[in-house]
Amino acid sequence: YLAMTKLVDELDRFGKITSMGKYTGFYTDFVAYGKVYSNLGQIESDLNMKLGADLKDYEYSGHLKLSQFNLGNLASQTQMGIVDGNFNVSGKGFDYASMQVKYKGQVSRFDFAKYAYSNIEIDGDFKNKVVHANMAINDPHLALDFAGEINLSTDIPKFDFNSDIKFAHIQPLGFDTMDLTISTNADINFSWKDIDHNDGEILLKNVELYYDVEEYVIDRFSVSSIS
Repeated sequence: YLAMTKLVDELDRFGKITSMGKYTGFYTDFVAYGKVYSNLGQIESDLNMKLGADLKDYEYSGHLKLSQFNLGNLASQTQMGIVDGNFNVSGKGFDYASMQVKYKGQVSRFDFAKYAYSNIEIDGDFKNKVVHANMAINDPHLALDFAGEINLSTDIPKFDFNSDIKFAHIQPLGFDTMDLTISTNADINFSWKDIDHNDGEILLKNVELYYDVEEYVIDRFSVSSIS
């Protein structure tokens, strides 16, 4: 059955796949327990799979554990990299362009813009290459609550969200070269590739800035960029 299914480009990026586990059910409706090793990383699953006529019609639900999984390679997004985490998921399709997935889980590592974020809780969905999420991060260099979306349908990711940032150490996160710490409430509509390639607007309210031993308080601050 699988041999007759046309592979999409995203599935081809897994490269050589080795699996260990067990399978119960029918050819087109089964539960799979086990581990899958590939060029993108390791996936441990406890999933119900319902196979359709094409990969975009496959349905799945259950639990996934990702270890050293290269999400950036799968999504062709150079700003993203490795993700480690545990997720409850339900979705349809394996074609990145059209897949629809709901998810809830804990992420112990997520690479973005050359920084590895940790201690993330997330609840949301992915549809049409757009991530909708409610998220809480308690990283050594970033603590925040987040609600909004990240659009991955273009070469440069686009962010549209509100965030209550308890603290952010700007330099280690790669957003600036200044040794600056900030806490604020942020409304962000922005595209970001790197420090020299960004576009959009950031509105910051109730801003507290810490630089060296100095503290600065700003009621409202707006930043616009066109590159």
